[in-house]
Amino acid sequence: MSAGSAYLAQQSDDHKLKGMTTNGNTKSQFSWRAFVSVLTAVSFIGMTLSGIILFVMPPGRIANRSDWTLIALTKEQWTALHLWFSLVFVAAAAWHVYLNWKLFASYFKNKASKALALHTEWMAALIVCIAVLLGTLADIKPFSSLSAWNESIKQSWDNTGGGGQRGSRQRSGKTERPTQLTGNQPGRGGGFGQMTLSQYCNEMGLDKNTVLKKLQDAGFKASHEMTVREIADTAGVHPSEIRTVLGP
Repeated sequence: MSAGSAYLAQQSDDHKLKGMTTNGNTKSQFSWRAFVSVLTAVSFIGMTLSGIILFVMPPGRIANRSDWTLIALTKEQWTALHLWFSLVFVAAAAWHVYLNWKLFASYFKNKASKALALHTEWMAALIVCIAVLLGTLADIKPFSSLSAWNESIKQSWDNTGGGGQRGSRQRSGKTERPTQLTGNQPGRGGGFGQMTLSQYCNEMGLDKNTVLKKLQDAGFKASHEMTVREIADTAGVHPSEIRTVLGP
């Protein structure tokens, strides 16, 4: 091989090596699209898992009295995690839309005229969201079923939540006995808390105004339309305390 040929071969190798280095640098550059996509997915998972935990966790009064934890995290910590994961998800989702705005905007345009057009897909999505909004506010099935399920879970903590009250009494050194449910009373267990004050009075044959005044005189914020649980939650007590105030 001549000196000229050797020189050209060396130059060719140098160009190949330089190209490989350039390509390698390109691949190692930080990708904001990849970052935002992963951030959106991970924050969505965190938001979903913490949301499920919040859905099934006990009410605050029981969680606080019994020092409730899950995976060594308290109710307040789970709430904070859900809040922050939700904020990160919203920010990442907005950023994702910004980075892909041209593609996103194309869903609202006619491919031929490039003008805004009424697409079946986004109209269907809008209808679904409106249906969820109206159905939830109207408290009709199947939307009301989810709220009822959540309520039943909280009621189940009420039925076993005496442990939280006992823990509070033990820490304070008190030995008073918990309220006992006696007699053939309506709404025993979870049903009692779900009754409105008006329903409870009708079933027990009590005068509504007398019962309402009795609760208000005892310091409870109450109305005929409020459920027993709502009245108890407002005062930060167990629903059985309402039964104690109302008497046999």
